[in-house]
Amino acid sequence: ENRKRIRHVVRKHANEKVGFIKEDQIRPFIFLKERSPTTHQSHLAQFKSFFNFCLDRGWAMHSPAAKIKKPKTELKSIEYYKLPEVEEIMSVVKGYRDGVLVPYFSLLFFCGVRPEEVHCGLYGRKANKDNKPLSWDSIHLDSGSPMLVIEKTKGRSMRRIELEPNLVHILKLSRSRGHDVFPAKNGRRFIEAIRDAISVNWIKDGARHTCLSALYARDNEMSLDKISRIAGNSPLVLQRH
Repeated sequence: ENRKRIRHVVRKHANEKVGFIKEDQIRPFIFLKERSPTTHQSHLAQFKSFFNFCLDRGWAMHSPAAKIKKPKTELKSIEYYKLPEVEEIMSVVKGYRDGVLVPYFSLLFFCGVRPEEVHCGLYGRKANKDNKPLSWDSIHLDSGSPMLVIEKTKGRSMRRIELEPNLVHILKLSRSRGHDVFPAKNGRRFIEAIRDAISVNWIKDGARHTCLSALYARDNEMSLDKISRIAGNSPLVLQRH
């Protein structure tokens, strides 16, 4: 994703040397319309990192991103689904195309993973060597300690998540029906069909937030360190929410 964003700038200004790129030329690629300040912060960090790399290599004398200030963000309370809403969503998912999205939504609700950690960039794009979705090889259902192993994470460190017995049963059943963890084709269209079919208000990262909130509600003694390892966040991030 980072390479793709930088690639847009390269294509737009292909005839210019990197040392002559100016601030006003990269701003449109950082502050995209209809994106949140948090996303803008992420884009800015990517460009700062890229141009600092260019400085280190001697390809530029200054960074056009150096004086761009980080956008301010407001801390908002997270939203999550209530149990009846989860039941409705999973009921619709189960009945849609023989449950083709059951593995995907089950991992989101039971493991608290990020959607992109399952579809790995395949959402709306064709599969290639850089964006292959999570496969059954990463889900160890038949071992003595069933576990999900995620290698492509936001924090760039491998994460291992123990699987509950009921989730193991659900995933084994989906695997036996020949379903992939995430469809190689039409995944985005299938998810949008689910959104249209439910009466529940769709919450961005709602399944993940629901899982992590439920973990803490079920066991108040579970340390934030343990929950943060499952979530792939720092304990500080969890405390803020």
